[in-house]
Amino acid sequence: MNKQHITIIGAGPAGLGCALAASEGGAAVDVYEHHDAVGGLCRTIDHHGYLFDIGGHRFLTKHRAIDELCSRIMGKDMLEVRRLSRIYYRNRYFNYPLTLGNTLKNLGIIEAARCFSSYLIAITSRGADEHPQCKNFENYVSAKFGKRLYETFFKGYTEKLWGIACDEISEDWARQRIEGLSLRVALQQALWPNTSETQKNLYEIFKYPRRGPGQLCERLRVTAEAQGARFHLRHELKSVHHDHGRVIGISLLDRSACAVHYVPVDTLVSSIPLPLFTEVLDPHPEDKVIEASKRLSFRHYMVVNVIVNMRDVFPDQWIYVHDPSVKLARIQNYKNWSSSMVIDQNKSTLGLEYFCGDDDALWSMGDIDLIEHALSEMGKIGFDCQRHLVTGFVVRYPHAYPMYHIGYNADRDIVLDHVRSFENLHCIGRAGIFMYCNMDEALLDGITACEKIVRERREGMVR
Repeated sequence: MNKQHITIIGAGPAGLGCALAASEGGAAVDVYEHHDAVGGLCRTIDHHGYLFDIGGHRFLTKHRAIDELCSRIMGKDMLEVRRLSRIYYRNRYFNYPLTLGNTLKNLGIIEAARCFSSYLIAITSRGADEHPQCKNFENYVSAKFGKRLYETFFKGYTEKLWGIACDEISEDWARQRIEGLSLRVALQQALWPNTSETQKNLYEIFKYPRRGPGQLCERLRVTAEAQGARFHLRHELKSVHHDHGRVIGISLLDRSACAVHYVPVDTLVSSIPLPLFTEVLDPHPEDKVIEASKRLSFRHYMVVNVIVNMRDVFPDQWIYVHDPSVKLARIQNYKNWSSSMVIDQNKSTLGLEYFCGDDDALWSMGDIDLIEHALSEMGKIGFDCQRHLVTGFVVRYPHAYPMYHIGYNADRDIVLDHVRSFENLHCIGRAGIFMYCNMDEALLDGITACEKIVRERREGMVR
């Protein structure tokens, strides 16, 4: 690459993938990260020797190159874990993936018959992909699975996740998250497990780093550093300076030194939230781009992490909480992901997950009150953990999930068209292109961006 210099903003999976590919290709690489550790949402936090993820991150990929990369980086520290997860709904636990006997027992014969009848009505009218009213999540899922199954297994959790009604959510979210999933496949999986049609989100076995996804992210950093990449933590992007269709430099706040400094840019790669990136462009974009950027919003993520003096809380890696009586959305049991996540097997570490907006009371609640609130909600669904509490802490992660509100894609396209007009700028990753993706896809996106940069340089597209 003749020592092309690549500047990367953000050291999440996408930024790490780009840094590794670029450094291995011979480029000079500088990565600037806002936090004091790499990994972004895929960090693993050490709290008194106990390890906590920022949510659960099972590693499952269809991309052979990503699988081989992570296997090479992790070696024997990439575990194979047998999945166990359930849905809590109406004081009952449904196996997830669904199993026929468990589902019939929990729903009852009459309700199961109603769900199946609703499904038959849906599929004999018009398919979800052809339905003229499939412009939102509710219509799409109802057309695909029937109204009754939608209300039982999709509606409550989806609205808890996004904080808005399902008829305000774009059908894109349904298409992306349940792509290819059908009741026929679910029943087939329930009756004949491990068939070739098992969907990605139904796999029984997944991979997981022995000490959490942060271990994988840290090894990606170390591998890139061994090839010459330089990582600068606690650096916040303040301005992106451009002239005549090119980024010429960036201004960064070094939070350790409390100083702002200017860095000239050859090629810039950004994985920070797209609206935040647009805000710091200097000069500012035209009003049309600014207004579109302001309409792009994110759902914030918050996890109440606790250590409890209980050897066994529940056997699952995670539980989805569909029950509308609590705001708690999901519960992680980190010891069941890997026993190496805890230093005392007589204790358990739990992550009690919430999804919030800026104006949600929970988002601004004090940590002590929040821990008490989360544990009280655990009690409401049958887990008496409060009296076993050892200690706890709260992680708040803003801009975690791009919100697929109706019309978001038009606004996203306006903003992306503008940032892509800069010949030496590339936006990558979930936040950077405002498109939900998993860890493996973010890694691939970073690597693919690097390949594009190399190709453009060779073809003389970048001056």
